[in-house]
Amino acid sequence: MGHPPPNKSTSDVLFFICVSELQRAGSSRLTVERGGPETIVIMQQVGASRMRKSVRPSPIKAVLDIGRERFGGAKVIFLAGSVLRGEGTPYSDLDIVVICKRLPAAYRQSFIHEGWPVEAFVHDPETLNYFFWEVDRPSGVPSLPTMVMEGKAIPKENQLSRSLRVLARAVIEAGPPKWTEPDIQRARYAITDLCDDIRAPRNHAELVASASRLYDLLADFYLRSRGRWSAKSKTLPRKLAEVDPALAKRFIKAFDAAFSAHSSSLILQLSENLLKPYGGFCLTITNSTLFQNGVSPCLRNIIDD
Repeated sequence: MGHPPPNKSTSDVLFFICVSELQRAGSSRLTVERGGPETIVIMQQVGASRMRKSVRPSPIKAVLDIGRERFGGAKVIFLAGSVLRGEGTPYSDLDIVVICKRLPAAYRQSFIHEGWPVEAFVHDPETLNYFFWEVDRPSGVPSLPTMVMEGKAIPKENQLSRSLRVLARAVIEAGPPKWTEPDIQRARYAITDLCDDIRAPRNHAELVASASRLYDLLADFYLRSRGRWSAKSKTLPRKLAEVDPALAKRFIKAFDAAFSAHSSSLILQLSENLLKPYGGFCLTITNSTLFQNGVSPCLRNIIDD
């Protein structure tokens, strides 16, 4: 990727990383370059000889503009996500947490700003504290605390941003609620049900559909049953690699075999190994376990089937 220019500000270094990573992630039909002090130019091939030019502001400038144009009363905005981590692609969005002094209720907005797709999570300190402890922590996926703890404060760090980072760190360090025996049994039952579906699938389409659902459940089970934070969707492989690189590679190998070679044996072995310390596959479940505190989300779709 090269190295950022020496003696540059944090914003310049972030901009350099963003452009470099977009260049690296672009396909043969995309070219990315720095168009000026605060712009990114993306050239996309849309035909045999035609190119579409897209000029975007830098991530920092875009967020500054968004704050001024859409959230004039914001006390601070945290820029987070793949672009900030240097893992963005030409299709990445800007993930921002907007902190206002006082709101009737927290809300979320999705919009386009000068070529950037934007996901904005808008809070005041009170609603942010509530979502940290009463929404994200019980879910086992610390999305908002992570964005605040790791994000870049815009326009600059201040007393409020520092206090919110302390709060976010407290949530992360507290960890997710410990799974109970009924939680573990419900997850074992859901995983077992999907494993049975892939043992002898009627066709490749059914194998792919069932295995896709199983990946999330199995990864979530491994993390939550061990008292660790979990993740969602595309962030699950990164979380697995962070916690256990060898296991992450087993996941890749097992699910690649199912999707490309119509073989479920490695997924079944992986599932058996991960469930064994907790009682193995689970073919029976009591009503009291199933309906304690309502039906778990992972089971609801299975029951509907």
